[in-house]
Amino acid sequence: MYTRPMALDLLWQVLQRGQEVSKRDWKVLRVAIVELRDQTYIGRLFFGDADSGAVVWDCDCRPSDGCWIALKSKCPIYVRKSVWNEHATRIERGPPEKQSAAAPAPEDLTGTGALTSIRGDEPEPLKRLKREMGVALHEEDYVAAARIRDHPFMRMHMRILEHRRNKREEAAKTMEQELEQMITEQSGTPERE
Repeated sequence: MYTRPMALDLLWQVLQRGQEVSKRDWKVLRVAIVELRDQTYIGRLFFGDADSGAVVWDCDCRPSDGCWIALKSKCPIYVRKSVWNEHATRIERGPPEKQSAAAPAPEDLTGTGALTSIRGDEPEPLKRLKREMGVALHEEDYVAAARIRDHPFMRMHMRILEHRRNKREEAAKTMEQELEQMITEQSGTPERE
């Protein structure tokens, strides 16, 4: 039975044939994820001289396609530093039951969207903390960001999210009730600076 080639397989065959008929020895030199535009990552393929490494031409690509081509051609994959710093997320090592439910380490501040993304059903004090975190990160005030991250409401929120990621919904719901109680208890006292 004959199956049609997938789009990436077809592209790979075109690239291979292009190398065969070209008067120059060129190859895919590298793939890069260069920006986030309208919630879509943009990748680039760089082609060039196989011996000197000089780039002859490049083009936009979907990062997933670029990574596939990089793996096929055994070339490196790069991520622009600004994209990495703004959007990287730390991945815990080991099985989920061994992972810590504590708040992220200070060095992980810029990659944690959970500290800045706001859901409509979250308590107002938590939303305010997340807005303050967004401002602190935007202004690169990491001392303020660390202080906000270590606030009891934020620490509890991160533990709730960790339980949800590990599919421990009952524990997450219990902690949500504890967070609501903490907020209620503190609402009668003046806020600390």
